[in-house]
Amino acid sequence: WLNKDPQKPRAILNWLPKLQQYGVKTLFMAPLWVCDTSILHSGKAPSMTGGRGNICLPWRYEIAPEFGGEEFVREICNTAHKLGIKVLIWIGHWLDVDSPVYAEHPEWRVYSNDGSVFNGGVPQICIISMNTGFKQWILKQLLGVKKRTGLDGFFLDSYHNLVFSPINYGVPEKSPQVDAVIDYQVQLQK
Repeated sequence: WLNKDPQKPRAILNWLPKLQQYGVKTLFMAPLWVCDTSILHSGKAPSMTGGRGNICLPWRYEIAPEFGGEEFVREICNTAHKLGIKVLIWIGHWLDVDSPVYAEHPEWRVYSNDGSVFNGGVPQICIISMNTGFKQWILKQLLGVKKRTGLDGFFLDSYHNLVFSPINYGVPEKSPQVDAVIDYQVQLQK
């Protein structure tokens, strides 16, 4: 929709009353983070890794201005809440390998047994370890967005196969992220 009509997303505000009539209680929004799609439309260089235009390849966990920014998400939440509808947004626990955050924090990456960056079979992403400073960083990002916009929560994508189970061979303990991910969920729920 960014290619065709940047104002088209505003139509969601008109759809919300109809969704309420259908009995919808929760609206799930796709990723609106600064990502390959928003970078592509911001005039900056898009990803060189084959992920061009993919909203699932976050560069930063901030609402992209190209998607209306936090102001638009707040407007959606306010309208939905008046109709008794909760609003969730997608969240992954990975970064685009072209993201500045990825470059700045190699210690956050999960490494496979062969020493390569673990990507779950998707070359342009890097799974990030919750046993690192990433956990506090992403909590700060997400809870800040939630507080400023009124989001009700997050949908954790690829939770089991990409986040919960990986063994990080880049650290001596090589332990799965189970405890760190559970702690992360507890902190999000608080």
